[in-house]
Amino acid sequence: MTKSHRPKNQILTLMEKYYIFCNSYVIISDTMSNASITVRLAPHDIKIIDKKINEGMFTSRSDVIRYSIRHTLSEIDSNERNLDILAEIAKERNITKKDVRKALKKAHKEVYQDVYGDD
Repeated sequence: MTKSHRPKNQILTLMEKYYIFCNSYVIISDTMSNASITVRLAPHDIKIIDKKINEGMFTSRSDVIRYSIRHTLSEIDSNERNLDILAEIAKERNITKKDVRKALKKAHKEVYQDVYGDD
């Protein structure tokens, strides 16, 4: 079956997988079952999400939220790896990993508050 003969939803799924692959995110198998959760968002955030959908970047609100969660978890993993590197440097300077984690948490909170104005 050529690409032009695929149903529209199948093409979209392939495009989404390609987008995820190009951005180095893990592609979750279509055979995995999904759990449903409720998320409450500020109206401003919903407007941004809807704008991204209307621009064609995502197909649904759920798609945006899944992408955001995957991206955030990837960032957390990256931060943890960086924390381990910093901890090694700190160890050489007699600074504990706990002190480094505390300083990073404080810095993260300050940046978040500067950007978003809340906790």
